[in-house]
Amino acid sequence: MTTKISQVTPFQPAVYEYHINLDERGEFYADVRNVNGKTVFEIKGFDVFEDGWMDDKHDIQGLREYLISLGIMKTDQRLRDAENNRYAEGKYALRKLATRSMGRQPLENIFQTQSKSLAEPQAQTDLDDFALKALNAGYNKDEIVDGITRYFRQSREVASNIVDKMMKEMKLMANMENKMTKTAMMEWMELGPTPPEEDCAQVGQPDYREKAIPECRRYIDVIRKKLGPEPPGAQLKIKSNPHDFGTYYDVGCYYDEDNKEAMEYAFKCESEGPMTWKG
Repeated sequence: MTTKISQVTPFQPAVYEYHINLDERGEFYADVRNVNGKTVFEIKGFDVFEDGWMDDKHDIQGLREYLISLGIMKTDQRLRDAENNRYAEGKYALRKLATRSMGRQPLENIFQTQSKSLAEPQAQTDLDDFALKALNAGYNKDEIVDGITRYFRQSREVASNIVDKMMKEMKLMANMENKMTKTAMMEWMELGPTPPEEDCAQVGQPDYREKAIPECRRYIDVIRKKLGPEPPGAQLKIKSNPHDFGTYYDVGCYYDEDNKEAMEYAFKCESEGPMTWKG
């Protein structure tokens, strides 16, 4: 069975929801929330697109498969795009995972994306990138070593060292993803869009988003100026929320409830945070 997207009526509930919170001037931030509205995964920047899991920001097919591969979602759960109310579902999808591990791209094709000519001198980054792409395509170490010696005219010893290095980097990347998943499951302390005694942009107005996001950013700066930067285990963020008149934005603090310093910072933001733009 392959993943499919279906248009559903608004009253049909989603198990997980995908929210784009920030998408402007080269910045991108989105999160995935469970049925209780708790963030279980965050996307910061464009790595998930560059790695090939998502073709674009609304490719919830690819995102769902990525979350399944990380163990965050189960194969019988659905993912809804909060912006356009579209769902990705299907029990045994993992389309992109299968493409990576089974329907392998030929090594020659991978090489051709790295170099225009065998006669050209190869930079170390070309060799590293070739090895990494081949590993992601499902090739084992011996196959990649053969490819490097054939296409890049390197010794087997050099090729072996390159593959070992990239395998270690992949392991580090996997560990970082696990840490990101753990971070994404922190608690949320809502603080509002602006300091309590200041006016804020009104949701539903034509220019709401253009005003609201800069206000939220300014609010975060004022909080940090008054209370100091977040300690490990805490992070001030802008978050989007559904509303009868559209999406509204506010500021809050993610914190690890098992981290005393992080939890105290979040509660301090609520009780001792700035009341005005002046602090």
